[in-house]
Amino acid sequence: MTHLLTNEHYGIAQGFILQNENISVKGKAVYLPIYMTMFIENEQIPEDLIYRVEAI
Repeated sequence: MTHLLTNEHYGIAQGFILQNENISVKGKAVYLPIYMTMFIENEQIPEDLIYRVEAI
């Protein structure tokens, strides 16, 4: 996970890691206790959202 967060190519703003310890933050990584999974919710994507692929 640390390598993914430090690689600018992937563009990952923040990562959440579940562990048996207390909450802590190290750079872009947020470490959360396992019991915090009860607060994770799916993000609802609007049905009218239009995806466009752009050539680079």
